[in-house]
Amino acid sequence: MTQTPTTRSAMARAFWLVALGLALAKMKPPLDWTQTQFVLSYDLGITRRGLIGQVLQGLFPGGLSNAQTHWIAVCITATGLVALVIYLLRRLPQTQLGMVLGLLILTSLPVVNLIGNTGYLDTLWLASALAAVMIPGQGPLSLALKTALCLLGVLIHEAMLSAFVPFVALQIYLAGGGLMRAAVPVVCSVVLAAFLFLTASFADEAMVELIVATSARALDWDIRVVTLEAVMRFRGDDLPSFQNRWSLAPYLFERNYVLPVGLGYLAAVLMMVLKLIPHRSVKDRAVIVGVALTPLAVLFVAFDLPRFLALVLLQAWLILTMLLHHDATARARLYDVFTLPVIAAFFCAHVFLALPTLNKVPSFYDRLPGALLDVGEWQD
Repeated sequence: MTQTPTTRSAMARAFWLVALGLALAKMKPPLDWTQTQFVLSYDLGITRRGLIGQVLQGLFPGGLSNAQTHWIAVCITATGLVALVIYLLRRLPQTQLGMVLGLLILTSLPVVNLIGNTGYLDTLWLASALAAVMIPGQGPLSLALKTALCLLGVLIHEAMLSAFVPFVALQIYLAGGGLMRAAVPVVCSVVLAAFLFLTASFADEAMVELIVATSARALDWDIRVVTLEAVMRFRGDDLPSFQNRWSLAPYLFERNYVLPVGLGYLAAVLMMVLKLIPHRSVKDRAVIVGVALTPLAVLFVAFDLPRFLALVLLQAWLILTMLLHHDATARARLYDVFTLPVIAAFFCAHVFLALPTLNKVPSFYDRLPGALLDVGEWQD
């Protein structure tokens, strides 16, 4: 693969065409879990993940129909996809290899999974993080705007704290802001997340009232109570209904088969990252790898493992593109690291592997490891 230049318009046409194909092929009607998040609000007090529902309540004061939730889900997922394309166009080298790398990322396991989970709020806090790292400058205003976007992401979903706030902090660090400035959005996000958790209502006090309030906004569809449980606190013997999810067969399959595949893929991407930056100090490399691994912490508390695993993998790719933007030496090494066999190997992985989506996408079941679910059919 050579350093042959290409035009920004050619890259844009290719990226937007692939993005359109992804949207058409992978977007699926949202589950009731996703829909229920759209009717959360702050009417009964500060509620985790209630910001989007509060905005939607202002736009649709009479409630949401099933058809409206479908359009909202499409818009939410499209927002993240558009933000990703814009980010790649601004961060990748304007060369043929830059174009190929962008197409590789857009067709990767995490992006396909993200689009398949249509309507989940992940794409919105992804968009807020990408917007933050594209803000130019290192002055007080730039830092304030980046921090504000991180806080916005935490208000959308508290998982932003481990998934993309460190990513924004890494950009500040790589741009020469130093560890102290990089810590500002992290510290502020931790404080906000702690406030949201500590002020959450207890289920034994507020669950009935919350069910009534959200059901009233769901015009022709039924809310999913377990979604409400996920934003509340429990005490004593009162436990959420999803407590047994950890011992069920779907989760055990994901833990035993999907997780190793994802971690292997992550190791491959991080190997590419480290090959780009042998010239950087041990401290820098430790910070970069640490940020890449930070989102794995969510897997210890979240049972929708493939969803958050996809965010870990996507952030690893985004860190790679960030390095290409901020580090001229890494950019020069790109052509030695991403050789034709390496690119072919990743594309082959994207053909044969897939992470299961929450909104069921049939293509998962004809790829590994999902194809293993059908092994029992041969016994008949």
